[in-house]
Amino acid sequence: MTGGRGYPKVAIMNRRIRELSATHPARLAAVVVAVLLGVEAFGCADSATQDTPKGDSGSPGVAAEIDQIAVGALRELLASARGHVLVVNVWATWCVPCRSEYPELVRLHRDYAARGLHVLGISVDNPGEKDREVKKFLVELRPAFRNVLVDWTENPEAFMEFFDSEWGGELPATFVFNAAGKRVLTLLNKQELASFVAAVEPLMAPAEP
Repeated sequence: MTGGRGYPKVAIMNRRIRELSATHPARLAAVVVAVLLGVEAFGCADSATQDTPKGDSGSPGVAAEIDQIAVGALRELLASARGHVLVVNVWATWCVPCRSEYPELVRLHRDYAARGLHVLGISVDNPGEKDREVKKFLVELRPAFRNVLVDWTENPEAFMEFFDSEWGGELPATFVFNAAGKRVLTLLNKQELASFVAAVEPLMAPAEP
């Protein structure tokens, strides 16, 4: 059983269990229960192959390039968006719900960019897939917002804690920050456009008449 090219889920879970047993015993129990229910930490419930919905033909599409950054660089990256409502989406090409949800983020950004919304995509794919599967996916979806690849295996606990101490690693995962840089909402698993709109609309400045 694998969670994508180069990421065996069994190995990931073994590592995760060792870390949590030493640092967060209560959280370990929650992760084990999640796995028994079919929700895999650092994975998604359905990772079978599926065609990717195409991006909105109206999207300008600029972001086929993707940089790889370390977990420690996330703080500075998010700080650069201060003054704007920010939606951060953690995804992977091997995660079917992530692939299905991503076009909704493209539409959200298209509809709200003029009002100052920033969107950041964070791929947790194997770094070896950055120039193949990840770029191919971005070329197909044509996002007009930045995407980065983070090798979370450097420090998975720090990666999750950075966004939400209660996050168990489920994908896709979306974190909404207000203009002051405070996380105000966590959305786990696949979302529809309406859910994203409901999350950001109360935080946005009124649209100009």
